[in-house]
Amino acid sequence: MQKSNNQTPYKSLDISFSAAALTTRKVELVGYEQVNPYRFEFHLSPFDVCSKLYSDYINGKLLVSAKDVSDNVKMLKSLAKRGGENYG
Repeated sequence: MQKSNNQTPYKSLDISFSAAALTTRKVELVGYEQVNPYRFEFHLSPFDVCSKLYSDYINGKLLVSAKDVSDNVKMLKSLAKRGGENYG
């Protein structure tokens, strides 16, 4: 489990969760990095909001537009194709 600190980004390997969290407009993408040739870790902020959203996501309580999630998945994949450097 990640340490709760609003200065520390919430790190997720789950592109679907990251896309869903961004759809809520309560969090922002503050960075990302390539973990291996096929996986990226997305850095979201603020940490506490992301933790709550992840709990809702896992428990099927995060209600977001499927189209918006799909659009955000495409955006995150596009960023990943550009390279694994920090976003900014």
